[in-house]
Amino acid sequence: MFSPPQVNRTLKGNSMKPYKCLIVGLGDIGLKYDLDLSKRFVYTHARAISIHPDFELIGAVDINKKNRDEFKKNYRKPVFANFNDASSELNPDLIIISSPTKTHKDVLEEILKKVTPLAILCEKPLDIDIEKARKIVNECYKNNIKLYVNYIRRSDPGSIKVGELLKKEIFKKPYKGIVWYSKGLKNNGSHFINLLECWLGHHKAVKNISKGKQYKEINDFDYDFTIQYRNAEILFCSSIENSSTYNSIEIMSPTGRLLYENGGEEIFFQKVNTSKNNYLEKEKTFIQTNMNKYQYNVLNNLSASIQGKSSFISTGDDALKTLEVVDMIEKGGAN
Repeated sequence: MFSPPQVNRTLKGNSMKPYKCLIVGLGDIGLKYDLDLSKRFVYTHARAISIHPDFELIGAVDINKKNRDEFKKNYRKPVFANFNDASSELNPDLIIISSPTKTHKDVLEEILKKVTPLAILCEKPLDIDIEKARKIVNECYKNNIKLYVNYIRRSDPGSIKVGELLKKEIFKKPYKGIVWYSKGLKNNGSHFINLLECWLGHHKAVKNISKGKQYKEINDFDYDFTIQYRNAEILFCSSIENSSTYNSIEIMSPTGRLLYENGGEEIFFQKVNTSKNNYLEKEKTFIQTNMNKYQYNVLNNLSASIQGKSSFISTGDDALKTLEVVDMIEKGGAN
């Protein structure tokens, strides 16, 4: 059983109390991914909130009794079978929607009938249906709710450092690159579309190359496609069917090579040696990452954003742009 450590619940240098958090959905990302792992790993909303000094875990909601019992045993907080019961006892500042994707819009509507939280962190993708995703974003705007989406990679310190290097043009433009992703465009490939828009800016054109494996249980497909950015062209390839899971980004520049390996667990770059016929140097410069605590990284950036500070977390608008790219790919690609 994971026992949350006692932490100081006052923000450093600030008398403001921590944000009270309610989790709606106690599946893998909500509760289970790190239940049997050491404290070095922070993969779930429950563990991240329970140890982050800027947040306080006040309860959870799940329709599954086994999940509720597991949460109660590990976190000793109130847990409810429906949001109506939770809202009658709790008044959260932040609500995390980590229920199945197809329920996101319905969960949001249920929330808005009862409370108006300061912020909502929704699992990705916002919705399978782009029109429903737009409604989620619009409803949050209408109710003055800050909406964030849990694209974890852009909050990792390593990803943030890559963005800084690209902005400073340590790697000279233009860029060419390749992304390998596994297990569906919406559910996994969208992570890398979202991350590259953070690094390279808004897309200019999208071209669908081919459609691959279907994942009926999550209403998703694999696709191969290209995305043109202002100064980059990136090829996205889905992994070979039934092969091992593999997620990576390789970006080539006139002055070097950047490799984002194993889903971001390892990042390094190699410079071009102009005195040796422009060969890549064998020496690799590694960028420190913190993907063992990816959900904690998200909370760091979420807290900063709520307080009006610099943040790299994906907003609802960012996530909607990602889904618009996905929608274009599914429709065959368009400029």
